[in-house]
Amino acid sequence: MHIGIKPWLLGFKNWAVPCNSAIHIGPFPKIDIKSDGSSETITSGDGYKYRVYAASGNGPHAFGFLISCYVLGGEKMMSRNKEAITNRFGKYLNVQDWWQRSMIYGKDEKAWLDENKKVTFEQILERKPWNNGCTD
Repeated sequence: MHIGIKPWLLGFKNWAVPCNSAIHIGPFPKIDIKSDGSSETITSGDGYKYRVYAASGNGPHAFGFLISCYVLGGEKMMSRNKEAITNRFGKYLNVQDWWQRSMIYGKDEKAWLDENKKVTFEQILERKPWNNGCTD
C-alpha cells in the first residue's frame, strides 16, 4: 500500500504494485517459533511466503498498516480502513489500543508528506490512476 500510493501523492507516475488504493495483504501467517527463539520462512500453502522475525520491532503484527494509513491519508484513511484491519488482524492487533500510537510513530513522515504532496488521498481516490495503467 505505502509504496503504491506515496508516489501518486507526490505527483509521480507510478508503476509499482499494487495498482489500487486498498490495503493488499495476503493471508496472515502462522508463527513457527523454534526453541532458540528464531523463526522460519513460512509458506501458507496458498502461494504466499512470509519471513517472520522474532525481533522485528516492539509492536504487534499489522501495526505498520495503521501507521501507513495515517501517513498517507490521516485519521480519515485510518477510519476508512479500520474495519478491514480489525477483521483481518483483530486477533493480533487491538486497533483501538494502537490508534494513537500509530499517529505518534507516523507523525514525522506524515508532516513531510503533507508538505510535499501534490494531491490528497481523497483526490487519488477520485482520479483512480490504477484505471490508467498506473501511470497517471
